[in-house]
Amino acid sequence: MTIILANMAMSTLFLFTAHPLVMGMVIMMQTLLTCLMINLINQSNWIAFMVFLLIMGGLLILFLYIISIAPNEMNQNSPLTTSKTLVIIAAITFIVMTTQMWDMKHFNEMCSNSPLIQMKLSESPLFMKLFDHSMSSMVILLMLILFLNLCIMISLVSIESGPLRLSL
Repeated sequence: MTIILANMAMSTLFLFTAHPLVMGMVIMMQTLLTCLMINLINQSNWIAFMVFLLIMGGLLILFLYIISIAPNEMNQNSPLTTSKTLVIIAAITFIVMTTQMWDMKHFNEMCSNSPLIQMKLSESPLFMKLFDHSMSSMVILLMLILFLNLCIMISLVSIESGPLRLSL
């Protein structure tokens, strides 16, 4: 419940940010909290790990574009925006805490009947086939292909050309 509360607070904080780098940081924190929730729901942590890696890879590319385009300016928060954010976070905290105290037993029964929570990926035969000894050569081949792609991309990048934007 605390992770859901923190994720709601991050969503509220995202609405009141104006600087692109702060927005990226909030998205990164939301990704981390969401992956923690996925990890708590599922028996296997591979899905949470893969979601985290995919979203972080996309965010790094997004950071590259934002940093090359956005001007170097200080992040200035107005007191009105800060007070709005604190009031909304306090309201969300109050709502979640009263809901949690209201009927936790009904919530647990509802969650235990959910098909998403009943799904156990660690016992699924398709999931186990990926890490079976017969498939280990295929997994190693895929790792080598990814490593080869990494080496090719490093050799293609020209270090002498410098950054995308010159700093003043």
